[in-house]
Amino acid sequence: MVNMCCAPGCKQGYKSTPKDPSVTFHTFPKKDSILSDSRICSLHFLHSDFVTASEDPTRNIGRTLQKRYGLILACFLYFLLIELLLISRRLKDGVIPSKWPNLPTYLSSKRQLPRPTQAATTSKRSVLINERQEALRKELSMKESVKTAQELYHKLTSETLPSGFTLLQLPKVSLVKMVSTENGMDISLSLEVDEDLSFQMYHRHSLLEKSLVSHCMTSIKKIRSITEALNIAAYLGSRDQLPDKEMFEDIRARLERYINSAELEEVHYSKLSFIFEQMNLLFKPRSGRRYSPGLLSSCLMWQNINSGLYEQLHSSNAMSLPSPRYLRSIACSVTVEAGLSSSTIRYLQSRIQDLCTREKNVTLIIDEVYSAQRIEFVRGKFLGNENNQATKTVLTFMIKSAGGKYMDVVALVPVVKLTAELLFNQYTRIMKTLWEIDFTVVALSVDNHTVNRRFYTQFLCEDNLQTWIPHPHDSSKRVHLLIDSVHNFKNIYNCFQRKDYLECPNIFFPDSPPLRPNFAHIREVHKIESTFKVRLAHKLSLKVLNPTSIEKTNVKLADATFHESTIGALKFYSKDKPAFLETAEFAEFVRNYWNVVNIKTPQVGLFKRDEIRRPISKENSMAIGFLREFAFFLEEWQKSGLRGLTDETFLATKHTSLALADLIEYVLEDDNFVYVLPSMFQSDPIEKRFGWYRQLSGGNYFISVRQILEAEKKIRVLSLVKYSNMEFSRVKELLSEDQVFENMETKWMPSDLESITTEGECNALYFVAGFIAYSITKKIVLIFVIRLEAESDEEKVELGRFTKIMSRGGLSTPSDMTFLTCVHAYSLLYFISTHDDEKVCLLRSSNPRATFTGTFVEKMFDSTEVVIKTMLNSQCEKGHKWIHDQSRKRAANKLNLKERKIAKLLSKA
Repeated sequence: MVNMCCAPGCKQGYKSTPKDPSVTFHTFPKKDSILSDSRICSLHFLHSDFVTASEDPTRNIGRTLQKRYGLILACFLYFLLIELLLISRRLKDGVIPSKWPNLPTYLSSKRQLPRPTQAATTSKRSVLINERQEALRKELSMKESVKTAQELYHKLTSETLPSGFTLLQLPKVSLVKMVSTENGMDISLSLEVDEDLSFQMYHRHSLLEKSLVSHCMTSIKKIRSITEALNIAAYLGSRDQLPDKEMFEDIRARLERYINSAELEEVHYSKLSFIFEQMNLLFKPRSGRRYSPGLLSSCLMWQNINSGLYEQLHSSNAMSLPSPRYLRSIACSVTVEAGLSSSTIRYLQSRIQDLCTREKNVTLIIDEVYSAQRIEFVRGKFLGNENNQATKTVLTFMIKSAGGKYMDVVALVPVVKLTAELLFNQYTRIMKTLWEIDFTVVALSVDNHTVNRRFYTQFLCEDNLQTWIPHPHDSSKRVHLLIDSVHNFKNIYNCFQRKDYLECPNIFFPDSPPLRPNFAHIREVHKIESTFKVRLAHKLSLKVLNPTSIEKTNVKLADATFHESTIGALKFYSKDKPAFLETAEFAEFVRNYWNVVNIKTPQVGLFKRDEIRRPISKENSMAIGFLREFAFFLEEWQKSGLRGLTDETFLATKHTSLALADLIEYVLEDDNFVYVLPSMFQSDPIEKRFGWYRQLSGGNYFISVRQILEAEKKIRVLSLVKYSNMEFSRVKELLSEDQVFENMETKWMPSDLESITTEGECNALYFVAGFIAYSITKKIVLIFVIRLEAESDEEKVELGRFTKIMSRGGLSTPSDMTFLTCVHAYSLLYFISTHDDEKVCLLRSSNPRATFTGTFVEKMFDSTEVVIKTMLNSQCEKGHKWIHDQSRKRAANKLNLKERKIAKLLSKA
């Protein structure tokens, strides 16, 4: 059937059908050998089923023809060949006839294209889908990405903005939301974009954190696309009304920025810092709170001053405060020992790290504070005991910076009777320690007590009182010897008030008759003005004119007597009573002395408009000249033999005036000092510390040695936490008590048990052993160790009779080992208490409890008795032996019962 169509009903190629030049015949199917002679006409194919253009199957023919026939002939032959190839159409590979005009129409429906094989599997389809999505993402990213703020502005102009927002170009690209207020239009929300695409968000003029929109962005620092800008604006629009928690966070953030700003004044910083910390603690659970060192130190002081009031504050829930129990645990974990202990040295070493070179020049102030004559047994030590006598005072050594506010107590020494030799021994040790720590003592300051004068004269100046001595550890430095100017000022007042009138050389006119100041003139001024509502001498009162013995120690009375208002009133009334003028001149001269030695701040001379009260410097040394002039006046007065001050007051005031002048000149030679304030060398800091001790002890005047040490401990904790910013773990490490175990010599042997004879005594010891076993087992977790301490049943009926009588189900029955340990510990204690030499040795040790337990353990191990050896080698199933610390606890507990009785007896004696 060559050139005849084999399709059903088609007559193309038949003789009965005219030939159509446009109809071509094609072999179909090509690969079937049976139908290889069959033909089908082109009417049954679509136009797209044919190849009508050259696909250049002969692209290499041109090069071959050029080589063989030359360029021109090769071109002619090449195009001729191409035309011949395209004379007849050919079917594309794989096409199928789809047009059947002589058959039902459904057979002529459009043929489905064969399924492509490039995504035949699931993995290939997934890869293709990801590739298409990535291509779309890149295309979209290219359209949305921006590189400058102006590009962002131009692209946003064609976008739909979130509701209420307006796009601005100047002064910077911004999306803002305006609201109408009583004061006009206001910006409620804004997104401001800088040229480098960094941005800021504002809500009600408050800067918001960028972390709030981190979920909307690829980079939290800059905007990368217009979608990010629109998403941020939409998020801001949703925050137009902040939730309560976020509103609180917004207020907290604003307060933090204000605290850190330069606009905040110093006086308001601590108050706002406290409020800010309370806001941070507000929503935190109690177990998750972390208090600042400043708040902890303040709470510690509040609790120490009045524990009941602090508990009321804590329970009221008005503030977020640490619990009283936590504060007590902090205070109990640190100790302050009498004398110059190693913990004090560590404390001073930590404090000096925060000081500059100028502040390391200090004055060593020495004074006594009266204490209650009470002996107390605390933590294995007798406090308030010296040579079996109750101490009367506590000798206190304090250092005060000559160029700063730093001050600290160096040593607290309880004494029965103060002597110059004791004072010198303590001074020598303290001076060496301060020098090793890197403190430089430039002056000593004491009161006008006889012992202090003897200490200066006999031990420091070799019987010839000097204004200064060489430093004991560096002869190139000086230590100036001062007698406190505050005490001298009070002594002048007391002499004047007690003697009624004085006679002294004329201050301004030496050749004139002596002055006769009279205290009665001051009383008369007060009497004249007693009925006045407004008085000239407003500082005068009956207490100033007629003080009691204890009131004479108050410097305010002396200040009122020699006050400017009192001097002015005397001069005012001298018109009618000329004798008042002499009293006024004397009072004015004394007042000038007090103004010089009491310069406390650099600005006091400016505020008071008094040149003599300006800080002393190399340029302003007028005060130094006045001090020497005042010393010369006192010397001339004393030589004159006129009615004057006591010899001790003359000596102390004259010596201090000269020593203070030398000290100021010496300190100004140091380049670190621009000026000097003489009040830095007064005893006010140590008197203030004594008042602080009494305040921390409930306001009692006669406080015990234990209360003084505990008050100093609290002050040191406050200093380390507040000024050194130290954590409490570090504070515990610095102020922890050193464990020193020193044994004593004794003739006692563990076999000496004859002293325990009566049945009642044995029952009492058995009862005490049960209590000790109970107290130890409370802290033990292992049941095997508990069996070493306490028995589960009462095996010793006779010894347990008293325990059974007293018990209501809560007492423990001690094991044999615990009972025998208590018996031997009691035997040692009885032996020591009946031998005076060993008793004195135990009581004089630095830690009687540690000494007793160390001696007891040593003696038990030295014993050769079989029973004791067996007891020492006893162990539980886990291998714990008597050797461990439990033996020390048994002996220490036994000693506590006895030593507390001894402390009470010594206090009564």
